[in-house]
Amino acid sequence: MAATAIECPTLRRGSSTSLFSSKWRASAKNMARIHLLHSATRASLSVDDENRGSKELGLFALRKKIEDAVIRAETLAPTALELEETKRIRGEKLMREYNLWDDPAKSNEILVDLAVTVKVVDALKDLKYKAEEAKLITELADTDAVNCRLFKQAYKASVDVCKSLDEYEMSKLLKGSFDMQGASLFIRA
Repeated sequence: MAATAIECPTLRRGSSTSLFSSKWRASAKNMARIHLLHSATRASLSVDDENRGSKELGLFALRKKIEDAVIRAETLAPTALELEETKRIRGEKLMREYNLWDDPAKSNEILVDLAVTVKVVDALKDLKYKAEEAKLITELADTDAVNCRLFKQAYKASVDVCKSLDEYEMSKLLKGSFDMQGASLFIRA
């Protein structure tokens, strides 16, 4: 077998290597100092970025919920308002044509139905205005002319809109022909 020789490179201690090593040590200390400073700055920026990101995400989620409520109100409220207005006009016409003193039970029934219809009409008009208010505030938020407090007010208005629409839908589902047919409501969470 042939013998193989392995040579290890060795560094000479000359002027060029000692100069290099002293500069490297000095720059290593500076780099460590810069690295610590940079990492502290980076950590504080990431926390700020996380807060800003979470706020933007939260505002985006609020904006999406508001827009969904406004769209739902814009689709349901006009038809429901028109339907309830015709019921109110019909009830007022019936009240004028009927002699209220002849049959107190029938007149009480007519007045109660009319009062309920007027209350529903007022609630639907209020719902329509709240939806318009929420829509206007979100449009202003897109131009950065509104602060977070007003944006929360828009969200609160949209929650009221959704709540009112849900109550209206439930009252319609649990009255009249659906009630007589034995409609039941199942809630799954």
